[in-house]
Amino acid sequence: MFAALFDTIFNRTPGPDAFARRFLDALRAQGWQEEMVHQPDQFRLVGASGFVVYLHNAYHAYLKASRRHRAHVLQHYVSGFVAEREESRREKPFEELRPTLMPLLRNRGMLEELRLEHVLSHGVEVPFGSAWRDVAEDCVELLALDLPETTSTLVAGPPAAWGLTLDESLLIARGNLRDATTDQFVEVAPGVFRGAWQDAYDSSRALLPDVLHRVPVAGQPVFMMPTRDCLLVVGDRDAGAMSVMLELSLEAAEAGRCISSLAFAYEDRRIVPFTLPTREHRQRQADLRRMLDAPAYHRQKELLDRIHQARDEDIFVAAFLVHADPDEGGCEISLGTWTDGVDTLLPVTDRIALVSPREEGGADVKIVEWQQAAAVCAELMERQPTLYPPRYRVRAFPDDAQLRQLTPVGWKLTQTAADNAA
Repeated sequence: MFAALFDTIFNRTPGPDAFARRFLDALRAQGWQEEMVHQPDQFRLVGASGFVVYLHNAYHAYLKASRRHRAHVLQHYVSGFVAEREESRREKPFEELRPTLMPLLRNRGMLEELRLEHVLSHGVEVPFGSAWRDVAEDCVELLALDLPETTSTLVAGPPAAWGLTLDESLLIARGNLRDATTDQFVEVAPGVFRGAWQDAYDSSRALLPDVLHRVPVAGQPVFMMPTRDCLLVVGDRDAGAMSVMLELSLEAAEAGRCISSLAFAYEDRRIVPFTLPTREHRQRQADLRRMLDAPAYHRQKELLDRIHQARDEDIFVAAFLVHADPDEGGCEISLGTWTDGVDTLLPVTDRIALVSPREEGGADVKIVEWQQAAAVCAELMERQPTLYPPRYRVRAFPDDAQLRQLTPVGWKLTQTAADNAA
């Protein structure tokens, strides 16, 4: 009570509990009558009927907004949830919904977070219904309804009553998006074009090759979709424009709602990954990937830790640590820890800290490159097929012969961090 009062008096940025109260107050102001309970460990509101409002995205958007726009952001999310709830109560025939079908591109980690939330709430025995089309290693295409106040994502795919497959529904959705799309690319730097629709489907236009092929770039279109609201296009012969595209992608990703760190091109109208031509390009792309992976791994670790605790499983979920490397001109690197005698889920990182505890206390730490460790210790690293961002389970530690094959790197940079994480 006092914390909320101080937030109001001093206009402080609210913590998660205070934000949940504000969100619930705003719901009630719109006539929401169902009793809702805040579950702070999962940062969600749960209604008596089982309706769940996850607050993570709304809270993130609220914090990113300027103080003068925060009320608008809160109202936007609350209105969206109210509208989605009302729509879910109405059983509309497919022909009425058909014009509202839209395709969405989303980061694969969003689905993984929903799946882990489902496991935490219902257990692994209850299947998690989801349907999507693979686009790339880190992003997927989903079906959605374009409602007046919000976009309702159909994570489970089209309802059975429609009598349509996912592919058939997505084909209709792409047709609707094409009908709603005029050429609205703006040249934001020489040779760099950005979509300017600002209608929540900017990135989804990457699913329309004919639209991107009309952008006047040098050569074939190469594009990035770092966030839901950012679609950038350059030509495959314009290396300078690619550099700018990467910087703009990094800038856009700071606001969250990220989709992909990859660059793409078209092959027979299919979206395929595009290998950026220079080492500098690939370094900046790696920076972008770390920016996307860090919060995703953090949230994944939180959920996995709670699941393991609930199931009484002794598995260590290693953190995804990011540090500046003075030996590499201050460039950032990511690090995970692999400790002898500890059953561990390793994130995919630039480097691994191999930690060997001593009987008398302390530990010997050897920092090695991920790629070398994955090659030398492949039989010890078990990819977990259901997890994204990806993790490898390691139940045993490299033996002395394997350790001798691994070249130590970055000792000064990561010794303290590895000791703390071990």
